[in-house]
Amino acid sequence: MVIAQNHHSQSCSQLLDNQAQARHLDNLLLQGIIETAFTGILILTEAGKWIYANEFTREICAQLKPNSHQPKSVPEEIWRVCSALIESSSIYPNQRVIMEDEVNLDSGKKLRIQVRWLQLNAMTTPCLLAILE
Repeated sequence: MVIAQNHHSQSCSQLLDNQAQARHLDNLLLQGIIETAFTGILILTEAGKWIYANEFTREICAQLKPNSHQPKSVPEEIWRVCSALIESSSIYPNQRVIMEDEVNLDSGKKLRIQVRWLQLNAMTTPCLLAILE
């Protein structure tokens, strides 16, 4: 009987290891997709601290703030939309609100900015998710 329990425990342990490896691979795949997307993804705290930014976002932020010595500072064009969402939470506390804006880049292209709340398991307070297109 003890042998069966040990064998069962070992099988459960292997199963958990396999599940952890599968989650890790899923996360790597998802990160690869996000990094190569033609859509910018920026996750911020309410204070404007960067939690995550994909390559497209870093390029857009560099275009919007070309002489910035702070590579992780949020450009005013993006922060304005984030601030509007933060302010809206006191006006519409129980509603899902998405803020959007469109700005013209120096290249003549338009940048669409969409910001919404995002609750991450690792964070105690909601974050801001900015999508840049």
